[in-house]
Amino acid sequence: MVFGMDQNSLMIIALMFLVISGLYYVWLWIDGSIKDGRSGEKAKQPWE
Repeated sequence: MVFGMDQNSLMIIALMFLVISGLYYVWLWIDGSIKDGRSGEKAKQPWE
């Protein structure tokens, strides 16, 4: 037991955290692509 919780509960919490943060990352990527498309500017490379 870690922090008074069994290992299965901690793994479920960790998995939920990873799924939520992954979905947020994908949402930011899609939202940025939509905003770039609406602005009419071509996406620039970081070194430009």
